Amino acid sequence: MQGLTKTLTRLFGLTVGSLILTGQLAQAETLRIAQQYGFASLPLMVTQQQELITKKAAEMGIPDLDVEWSTFSGGTTMNEALVSGNLDIAAAGVTPLLTIWDKTKGSLNVKGLVSLGSIPLVMTINKPQIKTLKDLSASDKIALPAVKVSVQAAFLQMASAATFGQDGFSQLDTLTVSMPHPDAATALMSGGTEITAHITSSPFVEQELAHPGIHKVVSSHDVLGSTTNVALYTSEAFYNGNPKLVEVVASAVSEAMEFINRDKPATARIYKEMTGTSLSEDLLLAALNDETNVFTTVPQGFMKYAGFLHERGALKNKPESWKDIFFSVAHSLSGS
Repeated sequence: MQGLTKTLTRLFGLTVGSLILTGQLAQAETLRIAQQYGFASLPLMVTQQQELITKKAAEMGIPDLDVEWSTFSGGTTMNEALVSGNLDIAAAGVTPLLTIWDKTKGSLNVKGLVSLGSIPLVMTINKPQIKTLKDLSASDKIALPAVKVSVQAAFLQMASAATFGQDGFSQLDTLTVSMPHPDAATALMSGGTEITAHITSSPFVEQELAHPGIHKVVSSHDVLGSTTNVALYTSEAFYNGNPKLVEVVASAVSEAMEFINRDKPATARIYKEMTGTSLSEDLLLAALNDETNVFTTVPQGFMKYAGFLHERGALKNKPESWKDIFFSVAHSLSGS
């Protein structure tokens, strides 16, 4: 995590005064929001496709709001964009949120808004002889969005601790390789690269498991139970300066969740439309119907990750409650 720490430390020269100059404390006319790949960002895809943010903004007296959407492959670059003022709201994993919460405590005070769902992380592998983490060797390479700093990397360490003992939590870190999920899925299924395993989530999991010779090794649901994969978060300056927009975004995401849970066939079609994926609607629908894929705004499992990261020295500050990590807009939820 040293690279991200240095980057954040360098960027934290931003002061509240500079944020005022860039307009972040005034009601924004343009909302810059980011998302990632896969079902972890599905509520945002539905929100975008149905223009829920602009519609709700107009209803709340913010006409002609311009929403700029961007897609990032990992939380590290997303955090850099948020801290540098080039992004208003980020959507990244538990670990990137906890990292930036920790590093900005007392300065930018970045915190969460709502969860985008509890979508299990799954390690898949293209070597039939490997059944457990103990079977991995130096010849195996595990693809994930960002080594050491992604939620996938933290999950691997937690799964390793459960397998090899607490002192063995980092035993498999040397096998990890940073790679966006779409590229990693292609590499795993081709079988012609160094990538033999991939830690990902739906629908990449279903895509890979449908390919001959690929099977599941372990999932976060096995190790941790139901935990948030990706959450929305922003700076205190944006949160306090844009109360209406914060309410609009939270309401839009909640409505998108309701749509997903109510009409999964339509949701599958939206995912195909927004991503251009070649995956069949039947495969997407099967993934949406997987009971372990839970679409909820409730933050889940944050204290499990926070406790683990703090114990390993990856977090300087340890939250007393999940509410320390989230703004008050989420405090009425039954998080963990």
